[in-house]
Amino acid sequence: MSDKWKNYQILSRNFLERGNTDKGLKLLVKSLKFAPNEEALVDSYFSIADLYWQRGDEERAAEVFRKIREIGDYPGADYALGVLMENAGKEKEAVKYLEEAVSKDPNYESACYELALLYDRWGYKDDALALFERCAALVPENGIVFSDMSSIYEERREYKKALSLAKKAVSLSPTYSIGYYNLGVIYQKTHEDAKALEMYRESLSYDEYYAPTYLNMSAIYLRRREPEKAVAILTKGILLHLNSVNLYYNRACSYMRLGERERAIGDLKKAIDINGDAKMWASRDDDLREIVGEVDD
Repeated sequence: MSDKWKNYQILSRNFLERGNTDKGLKLLVKSLKFAPNEEALVDSYFSIADLYWQRGDEERAAEVFRKIREIGDYPGADYALGVLMENAGKEKEAVKYLEEAVSKDPNYESACYELALLYDRWGYKDDALALFERCAALVPENGIVFSDMSSIYEERREYKKALSLAKKAVSLSPTYSIGYYNLGVIYQKTHEDAKALEMYRESLSYDEYYAPTYLNMSAIYLRRREPEKAVAILTKGILLHLNSVNLYYNRACSYMRLGERERAIGDLKKAIDINGDAKMWASRDDDLREIVGEVDD
């Protein structure tokens, strides 16, 4: 091992441990020309890229990861570029890099998972499921993956399969709020409202900021002709999400069911201020159609 490379690495580590990232980074860059072999060179490049990333300089981090790809087949660089491209909103490039990472290392769980999420988002459900299943085989204790699979089966209305996976998800990851939310959705879709509400409450106990939970609970209360409970849960959600068009819109519907016309008009106005499309929605909504003309008064 090159003594100079080793010394630069030690000095860099000392500065980084003391919080001096500028000096630590400069020393790592200097170490590059003294790297005794490809492994040491790539290790230095990964450290440099990670430091740029930690500092929020994702463009410089991406440049360094691309240099690593030029040196050889390092799926970690492909994975990192995939995540960086996704962060930058460049999903096509993200998929390209993540597919390369998975091609080079089929057991790269993190790359498989990120690619599965993108496939799921793009509507490639079968491909997403195949990768989620691979992730579950690689890390069987990760309940989040089972929750993701459950969501796909719920979308396909395969509720028995979805329910089984969702239950496994929360058993493996008992503090994962979305796992309980997914269970709530399944129970809601199968008209088991009491169980759905129980799961939504459990979800909120771990993450009170997830707005769809409040919306779904209000929908159940409205279906059960309990608009006062719908107003109460939506009000809690609005206090946390002051710019949520859906929460204001649903509360307007709930107020109309209670006969509180002025409050309904007030909430509909707020919904329209947030998203002008709410006026069109209301014109087609049995609850709100009759007050649409009053929001401009």
